[in-house]
Parts: sequence; C-alpha cells; structure tokens
Amino acid sequence: MRIQNAVPNREEKSFELIKELAKKEYLNAQFQLGYYYDEGIGTEVNKSELYKIAAEKGDNDAKYNLGKCYKLGKGVDKNEKNPFELIKNLVEKNI
Repeated sequence: MRIQNAVPNREEKSFELIKELAKKEYLNAQFQLGYYYDEGIGTEVNKSELYKIAAEKGDNDAKYNLGKCYKLGKGVDKNEKNPFELIKNLVEKNI
C-alpha cells in the first residue's frame, strides 16, 4: 500500500498545509498554492471562479484571464468563440 493512499482527504489536507505555508511567504508554497487553485486541487474554488469575482468588480486583467478560461475550458464550459471576441464581450458587458 502506498502512503498517499493511506491518508484520507490527502488533497484537502495538502491544500490547507500549502495555504498556511504560502501565508508565511514561502515562495515554493505560494507557487504550489497557485497551482492548486489553477487545477482545483483540494478546494472547490478554482481560478475561473476567482477571476469571475474580480471580473464582475471591473478588473480587466481578470476579464482577460476569464476569457482564456472559457477558451480552454478550465473550470468552466469550453467556449470555442474567438478568445479576443469573448474577452471584448466580457469587457463591454462589464462582467
């Protein structure tokens, strides 16, 4: 039996540990936490949800990144529209 299989909810526990280390400004933990959010590992929150929150508040960088999420199908249903058109629509709709 592998050790990783012996630990229940290992992704959630790993996420919490990495999150605590990132708060203490450990560089590798900050990168890893970004990756966990990016992939939705150990957390219900993923990057597209965070980008959407920021985009709804008017952040244009978040709108751009949310458009990329839709184009790639990362955390949201994939949208095959031209990514620039999609991003433009998000900005125009102030989403």
